[in-house]
Amino acid sequence: MTLLVLRRVSLVLVTTLVACGTAPIDPDAAASGDTTAVADASSTGGGTVGSASTTSTSAGASSAGGDGATSSDDTAADASGSDDGEPDDPNCPAAAVFCESFEDGDALDPSRWEPSGAEGAVSIDTTQAYDGGHSLHVRMGAEYGLDGAAAAKLLLGVPAPDDRIHARWYMRMGDMSLPGYHPNLVLVTGPDYDIGHWWDFATISFGTFLGEFSVNAFGLGLDGAKLWTERGNEVLPDFGGDTTPRSEHGIASGEWFCVEWTLDGDHQGADDMEHPGEREEVAIEGNPVPDLLGTDETWAPFNPPEHWSPIYDGSIWTFGIGGAYPQGPTLDVWFDAIVFSHEPVGC
Repeated sequence: MTLLVLRRVSLVLVTTLVACGTAPIDPDAAASGDTTAVADASSTGGGTVGSASTTSTSAGASSAGGDGATSSDDTAADASGSDDGEPDDPNCPAAAVFCESFEDGDALDPSRWEPSGAEGAVSIDTTQAYDGGHSLHVRMGAEYGLDGAAAAKLLLGVPAPDDRIHARWYMRMGDMSLPGYHPNLVLVTGPDYDIGHWWDFATISFGTFLGEFSVNAFGLGLDGAKLWTERGNEVLPDFGGDTTPRSEHGIASGEWFCVEWTLDGDHQGADDMEHPGEREEVAIEGNPVPDLLGTDETWAPFNPPEHWSPIYDGSIWTFGIGGAYPQGPTLDVWFDAIVFSHEPVGC
């Protein structure tokens, strides 16, 4: 059974996912896997692979002209139909504010999720699952006759009253030849985000870039990516992927793997001594990935704004294929066992 446990939540109006392309990048600049190699992904500046520039656009939008219309009176307990608001599944930790395993049926619950993209691009798969018998499946590519961004957006803002949140999900990819462009696989925006003025809002995502897993950050003058570089990868022409389609850092194609993402914001005000700086940290299969660590210091080469992370209290999360993505090559990704918590979740 799908569990939704949120004691304080904002509902964001339904919209259509929008995405744009990026400027071309020279794949040879990153083919060696050298984390100091320069890779320019924008028309105005560059960065380093490991902190590569990504002229951006993101998936997910707010409606009503981006006014971020929310209602703090709407609670997740109401949305889930739960009487007591307490989790009753051992796979949903006591400290969790949201749990989703897609077990309620063969379609996304429209009260919680908004699918976007071409018909058939977003579905509930009953043949692949990490736990239970269902998972979220997002796909694109010429093989399916599907192009363009596609994703499922959580319509319930995730509460993070201290501007800190711990996320955990399991995912599976049909092919580990990761795209050269930077699809945002898991996108996080603030509750007032407006895609029409994306450059005015901090946005962060877990995805891929230049054939590597990455954390992509953009908006408010920041435009860059942290890459988890796999030595020996070569980026294929036209950003079609890399030369290791069967695995990435030991994770096999078709294998479920655990991603944990700890996000610490710093939007509490100048007098707040408990939040000394912003930080995002990724762990895969329980192992921290230093290459994907984002702090004030690691983003410094890009001259980040004072607050380079979105506001996490009421943040909107999108799972799928968004942002800049390759046209033609097949991309299959599955998600399951999603948890948001105010404490570390673990795999």
